[in-house]
Amino acid sequence: MAFSRKRISDSDEIEKRILTAMIVSDQFCKSVRQSIKKKYFKIDYIKDLVGWILDYFDKYGKSPGRSIRDIFVVEQERLKEAEAKLIEYFLEDISDEYEGTESLNVNYLVGNAKDYFDKRSHEILFRDGANLVAAGRVEEAKKLLDKHKVIVRETGSVFDPFSPEEIKNFDIDEKVNTLFSMPGALGRLMGYMQRSWLLAVTAPEKRGKSWILEEIAFQGIIAGLKVFIISLEMNKPVSKKRIYKRLTGTVTKRDLEELPEVIQYPIFDCLNNQEDVCTRKQRTCDRGIFKELGSLTDKEGYIKVYQEKDIKKYKPCTWCRDNWSKINKKEDEYKYEAAYWFRDQKSVKLMTQELVKKKSKIFYSEKRGSNLRMRTFPAFSANSDNIKAELDTLEYTENFIPDIIIIDYFDIQKPEKGSSFSDRSVIDAIWKMGKNIADVKQCLVVTADQSNKASRSKQSVESSDTTEDKRKDAHLDVRIALNQTAREKDDMVMRVNVLFHRHRRFNVNREVMILQQLDLAQPLLDSEFI
Repeated sequence: MAFSRKRISDSDEIEKRILTAMIVSDQFCKSVRQSIKKKYFKIDYIKDLVGWILDYFDKYGKSPGRSIRDIFVVEQERLKEAEAKLIEYFLEDISDEYEGTESLNVNYLVGNAKDYFDKRSHEILFRDGANLVAAGRVEEAKKLLDKHKVIVRETGSVFDPFSPEEIKNFDIDEKVNTLFSMPGALGRLMGYMQRSWLLAVTAPEKRGKSWILEEIAFQGIIAGLKVFIISLEMNKPVSKKRIYKRLTGTVTKRDLEELPEVIQYPIFDCLNNQEDVCTRKQRTCDRGIFKELGSLTDKEGYIKVYQEKDIKKYKPCTWCRDNWSKINKKEDEYKYEAAYWFRDQKSVKLMTQELVKKKSKIFYSEKRGSNLRMRTFPAFSANSDNIKAELDTLEYTENFIPDIIIIDYFDIQKPEKGSSFSDRSVIDAIWKMGKNIADVKQCLVVTADQSNKASRSKQSVESSDTTEDKRKDAHLDVRIALNQTAREKDDMVMRVNVLFHRHRRFNVNREVMILQQLDLAQPLLDSEFI
């Protein structure tokens, strides 16, 4: 059964949400201007505010934002004292919302608003129509019905893309649907991620899919977006520990006991530097490594990289990479070829509660909490109904509407009632529901997908390596693959490519190398095309 927007039973709450969106979002005002009417609102002080906002929008073509306070100062003299107090309290309560307008889930709020307007317009029609019929004014009741046909068209979902109103409301800068991109070369490979998309991270088992899911979540939080992580694999303590380690770059006492005295992490270098063939005067090193250490590649065909202690005077060089904008491309001066080297970190900080609190302050507000919520389930204990219930609870109790939902991962959900794992259609139904959630909630949904047994020995995962139901791709917008040989795993590097993208051109052979240090929960130190 498809997931649909659940009507909020408390009309006071939905009216407050609509009002908040009207105050802070230009796009929301544009999207609802044609269908909104003051009479749809039950609360008197909200009716007043809606009237002021509509006047402001009609005059200036934008939402009032912080100017709503100035409007209130001018208008409050004609208000009753009690009503003025309610408005003052409301404006104070939403003061934090002004800062987060870029991440507002406008499409979802517009859908909820139009649902509410449709409900209220019918309530008013039936009430007024019944009163007129009871008074013997049947013809006037018929006229009400004719007028309501226009209202139904304005609050409905069918649209004419060539109408002046639709063209005017078109989000030509794509600010509403576009969420964020991953940093560096990985972001350029994947492109910007958007609302209503379903993205899958594909790799063989134990390849680090959960780490990448968590990094996508973390980058979303950094971008100011609301993120909800649902883990069907890890329990609460493990999930918290990974987030805290990623946030602080520290380890627990137990971790420290298991780590070597010197922690290594990969950094980018240039192959021309390692081969000692670079003649650029800006080069940071005067020697290579292969003249002393022999063969350029190992049996897997990958560049041999040796620890810095083996060649103490060797220095990695990334001058061309760091200064590419200064280089004259016409003269073919850009000679950077991605390779990697290692640096030593002799001491690792120990995690403390004080440090976690300090680092988390940039994401946390005493009034509203942070933009991250997490929920863990034992494997095979939750299904789509449980996930939808959690989303509804978040929305109705905290007004938390996620921009990104991470589900780790789809295929270990329990079957819906009446189904079993032996039913081949179960997996297809789960992935359909994932796409449905992305569409209805107008958010990005990200999950992991385990590739088949044959992919374990491949240098790179192929689009044909999907496990179970091949219909998964029919519901996806983007599928990326994590590629790693045994040598690369030891060296803490990974290659990522795009296997499928519904909305932009892609090349499965184009890969980005990412550097990692998973002992410190850092799955994306840097990235570069190779």
